[in-house]
Amino acid sequence: LLHAGTREAIGIKLSGNVVIIDEAHNLLDTISSIHSVDINYNHIKKSFSQLQQYRDRYRSRLKAKNIMYIDQILYILTSFLKLFQTCTHSSTTPQESDQPE
Repeated sequence: LLHAGTREAIGIKLSGNVVIIDEAHNLLDTISSIHSVDINYNHIKKSFSQLQQYRDRYRSRLKAKNIMYIDQILYILTSFLKLFQTCTHSSTTPQESDQPE
């Protein structure tokens, strides 16, 4: 009911109707889960690799502006990869407060 694509797929039209939602205290979590996705290091790494291969393969056919956009996305993906590595490294390294006295 909350996801437009699902409503359209099964033919539910809300126009002109009043919708009453029971258990509304779960509504924000439900909406958040509908419109969220989890990504991990491997997703970013694979995306980076595929986009890099695409750029390298079609570089001669792409306009300079498109190459620039691809390079910008690759830069962002590189930053995400570094962030994942930093977070993973810091979560496996014992903190000072974790050290026995």
